[in-house]
Amino acid sequence: TYSSPEKAKQILDAGKEFHENNSYFRLEMGKLDQLIGKDQAAIEHFNFAVENELQFSKTLSKKDSNSLKSEALRSIAEIYLKNGDIQTARDHLEKAIETMPHNFPALLDAAKIAFDLSDKEQSIKYLRQIAALPKEIRPPKEYIQDAISSTGWRAMINEAYSD
Repeated sequence: TYSSPEKAKQILDAGKEFHENNSYFRLEMGKLDQLIGKDQAAIEHFNFAVENELQFSKTLSKKDSNSLKSEALRSIAEIYLKNGDIQTARDHLEKAIETMPHNFPALLDAAKIAFDLSDKEQSIKYLRQIAALPKEIRPPKEYIQDAISSTGWRAMINEAYSD
């Protein structure tokens, strides 16, 4: 079957020579490399997606392009965070949020890191950004509360959502 990331990577590798310069393809390759533990290869794919414009038969909107880049930057941050490089992870999350301010997963990751580092001011800033997202894309408050099991975390979420 083709249910494992290794199999999916094998299938995509077959088309690599035809899609090597496609940012969306490279983002997907990076995700698969990340799943199978090939962090450096994943970072290379994600960086390509960040640094290059999407190439499609029709022109994509700036929003779509920024969404892909923001997703790639967040994925790079995940790898650095997993490997203990908190500052580099934070830097990439900041870039992801600058690129696409509505990137909820990047905002939540940044809030959690700030909370873990006892940076309440930064954490509440990100939580307020989440709380201010349009209702259609804002996650339920309970989802955010469940991200970290801590009364301090819950108190900050209540503060962020009360404004």
